[in-house]
Amino acid sequence: MTSKQLPYKLALELKKLGFVGYYDGYYNIFGDYFPNYPIAHSAAMECCAPDWEVVKEWFIDKHNIYIEIRRNPYNKYLVFVEDYIWVVPKSEMKKYDSYQDARYEAFEKAIEVVKNKIVA
Repeated sequence: MTSKQLPYKLALELKKLGFVGYYDGYYNIFGDYFPNYPIAHSAAMECCAPDWEVVKEWFIDKHNIYIEIRRNPYNKYLVFVEDYIWVVPKSEMKKYDSYQDARYEAFEKAIEVVKNKIVA
């Protein structure tokens, strides 16, 4: 897996939510990443390995969920995941030391929001 692709855990959750989109590789059932593997030969494919930007656009297009990560003046990262119904309350807002940690948390939260919409 490159830093461009979502980690296996998030990719698998997206598959359960019906994500179908462009991707450069796939994960097998053990979570191993295989780049540029043709679909026709993907019997061992557990789920696709999309990149972060493709999934971010999918959240906007399919679920009207917007993800934003900002850096504050203290070099901490803040996550904003919102739709027209739900916004992260300031009391729940965490600060992250790295962009990568903030991004992971943001996409995890967006998946949770979609799951809650499906159940509701």
